Amino acid sequence: MLGHGFYNKHSHEQGKANTYGLPLLVEAVKGIDVDRIGGEFRIADYGSAQGQNSLLPMKTAIAQIKTRAADSRTALPISVTHTDLPTNDWTTLFQTVLFSPDSYLAGERDVFCFASGTSIYRQIFPPNHIALGYSAITTHWLSRKPCNIPNEIWSVRATGKVHDTWAKQAKVDWHAFLQYRAVEMQPSARLVMIASGADARGDSGAEGLIDLANQTLQELVKNGTLYPDEYEQMAIPTYYRATQEWKEPLTPAPTSWKLQDCPSFTLKNLHCQILTPISISKTAMPRHSQRLIPDSLRQLLNRVSLSACALIGLRKAGRR
Repeated sequence: MLGHGFYNKHSHEQGKANTYGLPLLVEAVKGIDVDRIGGEFRIADYGSAQGQNSLLPMKTAIAQIKTRAADSRTALPISVTHTDLPTNDWTTLFQTVLFSPDSYLAGERDVFCFASGTSIYRQIFPPNHIALGYSAITTHWLSRKPCNIPNEIWSVRATGKVHDTWAKQAKVDWHAFLQYRAVEMQPSARLVMIASGADARGDSGAEGLIDLANQTLQELVKNGTLYPDEYEQMAIPTYYRATQEWKEPLTPAPTSWKLQDCPSFTLKNLHCQILTPISISKTAMPRHSQRLIPDSLRQLLNRVSLSACALIGLRKAGRR
């Protein structure tokens, strides 16, 4: 991830997707048995990036937790742990959480923030540790690139056995995510997710953007700026699951999780400003070629038609 707050400045649309999850967060907190979580309410923010888009969801959850604590007349300190990869821009995250006037820490006394540089596809916390989990626009990123995609850089454009390989990796990662969350979350815990997904045709909404990037890369190969073997290794490690793929490990019962809700929605009229080739630099774009990227990848793109998303609310199965 590019540092110096780049993602915070260029992820407004991802931030807007959070608004769909706020009502679920409120309901999730209402369903947690605060008498069984111990003397601290622990929240996990799975996939925090640089922190800006986590502020409102965390503030919403904390407000509801404090309302419940006030109703029961109990003091309940709250901790928030932001998780992301070790290569995340952690300096910007802490600057944002500690000093932004919009931070969930602003004006609070018994709220504390922490961070963990651990992949969401591994166990992050001790068993029975987290009361509320939240993840937004994170789980379309895979744990690894399973294979190259001939003449393409994006799993949506893969076909045949190549597509099946990417779908299998996405399935393995989704199962791993749920498995580790089940271990580290408490018996009455809730997990709220906003996930980038695909519509019935398999489209996520960014097809035009990625096709433009791929076309530009192919032009660079033709004019000798980029070596063919370098291009062949390029693939963005993401996969956009359809609704049934999200639901697959949650049905049939019994599982560690009970699906509370899984509506889908689209974000329309998204604008994407490409100032540097972010998607390409994340997939081993050679340094000698980065400065030669044509202006077509740095211009303000007109419009992405839609972005398909799934809103997922889960609770631990079994005794409440």
